[in-house]
This record gives sequence, C-alpha cells and structure tokens, in this order.
Amino acid sequence: MDRGHIDVAKLAAPEQLPAGDANSVVGVTLRFDRIPDDLKQMALGQIEVRLAEIKDRKYPDEAPDQARTRRQGIDMLGVLIKTVLSEGRSLDFQWTIDRAKDDMA
Repeated sequence: MDRGHIDVAKLAAPEQLPAGDANSVVGVTLRFDRIPDDLKQMALGQIEVRLAEIKDRKYPDEAPDQARTRRQGIDMLGVLIKTVLSEGRSLDFQWTIDRAKDDMA
C-alpha cells in the first residue's frame, strides 16, 4: 500500500543474503519482522474472522467431544499464527536434492 516499502534503498544487498546450496531446488525465506505492523494487524483480523467461521461450523455426525477438540485446535492455531506474526523473525524453507547421495531433504 506504500511504495516506500519496496524502495531500492531498503532492499538487502546481494552479499548480505545467505549463500545458496548447489543442490537446492527451492529456497524460501519469509521475513515476518519486515512486514509493516498495520499490514500484520489487517492480516490477523482477517485470519481471526476466518478461524471463527470454521470454529462455528456444524458438521453432521460430529460427536460433541470431536467438536470440542476441533474448536480447541482452532483456538490453538489462532494463538500460534498471532505469535508467529507478532514475535517471529523469519521462516526458512529449503528443498534439496543430492543426486550423488540419492537423497532428498
């Protein structure tokens, strides 16, 4: 929403980025600490609305214990998402294939 967030002066220099693995197929780093707070709050609001909709759904043949467990799981997921967005710094994901070792990680 603000062009200042993608200003070239704010981008990391290539030498500051971690060196990649030669066997890497995909590598992704999500930097939560660089997301503007107002955007985080907007996302959290939308996530809370969606989780509340899922939590309030009625499923046929769902036992009361199953419904309670599902609602508790959704509450825990909401807390986890809020914690990651508000306190998390980054999330790194890398998929590598080493053909010499016949290994995938």
